[in-house]
Amino acid sequence: MKIRGFLFIAICWIWIDSSHLGATSANVIPKDQQALIEGLCYSAMLSPAVKETWPDLRSFNITNVTGDNVGAFSKTEAVVGPGQCAVTVEVRTRQRGSATLTLIFEAEAGTRYVLRPVYRGNAIAATIQNSDTGEFVAKTWNFEKKKKAPRPETLLVRPGDLT
Repeated sequence: MKIRGFLFIAICWIWIDSSHLGATSANVIPKDQQALIEGLCYSAMLSPAVKETWPDLRSFNITNVTGDNVGAFSKTEAVVGPGQCAVTVEVRTRQRGSATLTLIFEAEAGTRYVLRPVYRGNAIAATIQNSDTGEFVAKTWNFEKKKKAPRPETLLVRPGDLT
C-alpha cells in the first residue's frame, strides 16, 4: 500500500511539473500587447455550425506558432505579440485529403484574428482575417493576378539633346 501511495504522489508531481512546461516555454506577453488568433473551436466532434460550413472537415489544428513574440498556443488559438509570426495548421478532410499549411503575417497589438479553412476546388487552403476590419492579413494562395510587364518605350535621342 505504501508503494502505491508513493507511486501516486510521484505521478501527480510529474504531472504538475510537466503542466508548467508549456507556460514557461512561451513568452509572457503583456495584456495590452497581445494579439489573439482564433481557430475553429470544437470538441472531439465538430460542432453543427462547423459541419455546415465545412461539411467534410475532420480536423483543423494549430500545430506550431513561431515569430518575433510568441505566447501560448493550443490547437484552437494562439496568443502572439506585435511583429511577424508564422502559424502552421494541419488540416484533414474526408474528400480533399490533408495538408500542412503555414500562414505568415504581421500581428498588431490588441487585435483579434480569425484563422479559417478555405475550399478551393479540390484543394484546401487557409486564411487569417482581422476580425475588426475584415481584412485578410494572410492566405495560403495568391489570388491576385500578376500584372504584365510594361512595354518598353522607345527613347529618341537627338544629337543636340546630349550636351
